[in-house]
Amino acid sequence: MTKDLNFQLGTYVGEYIVMTILPTLSTDMLKSRNVINVSDEDNELHKKVSDDLNKSYKFNGGNGQTFEPFEIYKKLNHKLAKKYLKDKIECRVPKVYPENMELFKEGLESSLWNCDLSWYWIEKDFFKQTMDGAWCSYIILTLKIDE
Repeated sequence: MTKDLNFQLGTYVGEYIVMTILPTLSTDMLKSRNVINVSDEDNELHKKVSDDLNKSYKFNGGNGQTFEPFEIYKKLNHKLAKKYLKDKIECRVPKVYPENMELFKEGLESSLWNCDLSWYWIEKDFFKQTMDGAWCSYIILTLKIDE
């Protein structure tokens, strides 16, 4: 881990986003303060698929063949994320002035990755500075689902 102030600034901005803005779904195992509720129908489907996965584990009396139930569970989670989460979110954060954008980005990515909650990632042009006198800067996060 680097001790560079730009990296640390990115880390703190990332922590701010995680603590105040980052959305998660009501079906997610870990939740942020900004929970997006899924429909009752989707919630019931998720519960059934999750129960099927849990029943496949040996310690729950299953046969230990978890690959297929896990793939079904993962695909459903991805489908729900695409359905309920915005493609991009614009996060207003207290105004910052990073001098080294690469290190700032690394710190921000580190916070998003390590929180284990984020469906979002950083892409090009993720940072927008506001005019003088404004209270905030903008971080643009993009929904990223690996399939």
